[in-house]
This record gives sequence, C-alpha cells and structure tokens, in this order.
Amino acid sequence: MPTSTASRPLPLFLCLILFGAAMPASCAKPGRGARAEQPVALGAAKDAVVRKLVAKHGEKERARIERGAAQVESFWRSGDGDAAAY
Repeated sequence: MPTSTASRPLPLFLCLILFGAAMPASCAKPGRGARAEQPVALGAAKDAVVRKLVAKHGEKERARIERGAAQVESFWRSGDGDAAAY
C-alpha cells in the first residue's frame, strides 16, 4: 500500500530548517569576525601596469585602466603575490 506523500514534506521541511540554522556558522566569510588581511601597497608596479596598458590600448582608455588597476590594488593581498606578481 503506497504511503501518502502529504506526510513527507514536514520531515523534509524540518531537516532543511535544522541544516539551515547550522549553515551561517559554517559559512562565515573571512573579514566578518575573522581578522581580514591588509591590502598590499603596489605603488610602482601599478603605475607600470597602467603605463603598459595605456600604451597598448590608447590614451582614450586611461580612465578605465586606472580605475581597474585601483580596484585590483584594493583587493590584492599578500597571499596573491608580491608587486612583481601583480
């Protein structure tokens, strides 16, 4: 005799609630509660990359190149490599 499918959603729902309650603790992002790694100052390396990209793509793209280089620098951490890796 087949069992009713109406009785299955409740246990499944309870399992999802229990697992969902445990998820935030196991999925903590670095930087929230954990000490975030400080950005690396790239200075001269960033300037060199900007010069090379402007030479390749033209002066009309300078603003976009500088904005992108600044964004990369803001996210760059020592684990990503040193200025030479940049």
